[in-house]
Amino acid sequence: MENGWIKLHRQLLEWEWIDDPMVLAFWIRLLLTVNTQDEKWRGMIIKRGQTLTSIRSLSDNFNIAPNTVRRILRDLEASGEIKVESDKHGTLITVVNFNKYQSKRVSTNDTPNDTPSCQPMTHQMTHGVSTNDTNIRKEELIEEEIVDNPPTRTRDEFSEIESTDTSSAKLVMMRQGWNATDYLNAVREFKATCAADGKHHDTPADAANHFRNWTAKRYTYGQRPLTPEAPKPETDCDRAFSDWYRQKYGIEYVWQEDTTKAVQRIAAAIADKISEQGNISDPAQMPANIRAFLEAAHRLGDQWLNEHFNPQILAKQFNEIYNRIINGTTATTQPRKGRGNATGVSDDYLARIANDLAGDL
Repeated sequence: MENGWIKLHRQLLEWEWIDDPMVLAFWIRLLLTVNTQDEKWRGMIIKRGQTLTSIRSLSDNFNIAPNTVRRILRDLEASGEIKVESDKHGTLITVVNFNKYQSKRVSTNDTPNDTPSCQPMTHQMTHGVSTNDTNIRKEELIEEEIVDNPPTRTRDEFSEIESTDTSSAKLVMMRQGWNATDYLNAVREFKATCAADGKHHDTPADAANHFRNWTAKRYTYGQRPLTPEAPKPETDCDRAFSDWYRQKYGIEYVWQEDTTKAVQRIAAAIADKISEQGNISDPAQMPANIRAFLEAAHRLGDQWLNEHFNPQILAKQFNEIYNRIINGTTATTQPRKGRGNATGVSDDYLARIANDLAGDL
């Protein structure tokens, strides 16, 4: 075997398998033995970052039982480190992020591999040889530049951990003794922790790996994540909606994470309409304005709207609801006869709505 080297990032110390000596040794040896460049072998292309081996060969190399080899491969595959494919030629193992962590840059003094590195693990070759410490330092400097200029992050870095149907999620639930609810509560806590710490991930796979490591350190087996407290109304406008809903439907409205934002959107829309009328919106009057708007929207008699009466729907369809109120239309969009519009208020409705409907609230 030639003298060569691989790169090990210090983040390996935070890896979920760092405390399992057998898995750790297997992983490092795998990094040392996979191909460093694409090679042909018996009509196959064994790519960079791959090795063609067998369970028996792996078992002999590590002096462990074949079933233990299969278990380690399953664990590494479930945690997203490798992909395993088996056919008549043997077992093809692919290190998923090999190119990301093992830069292909080699110095001019590096000696190329003369022997094909696509043989089973016992005959694999390591990375290229570097005999010049200066060249090694150049490689380190290049890697430091990469760290200082991380790739653009994806929009939804947590997409891979938000489903309980993935193999990774099932592995976490099995290890921790959790059900799907426990898992999702842990995801919620993990995301909140990342936000508080200012932690970002370059890819969903990075976030998933971080989540697996985090759960292993955060919880012991069988320890269930705390069920998050239900959000509560925070502002006077929130309480205006909550109080009106209780009075109208006789039950408490179940506050959601985005309910307060929806109420704020309704308040902003009302303020815009008041400004369009040439009036100044008084923040102190906004809770009363919201209650009046809710009453007017409810009086439209729209069955679907009344069955789905929540701030999210009202905020999303505010302009449509507002126009129907002002134009005096019912759920069937037919004009109603009588003084004023459908709610019995004048056309400068939102500027004076609180006073006009005060008797109804």
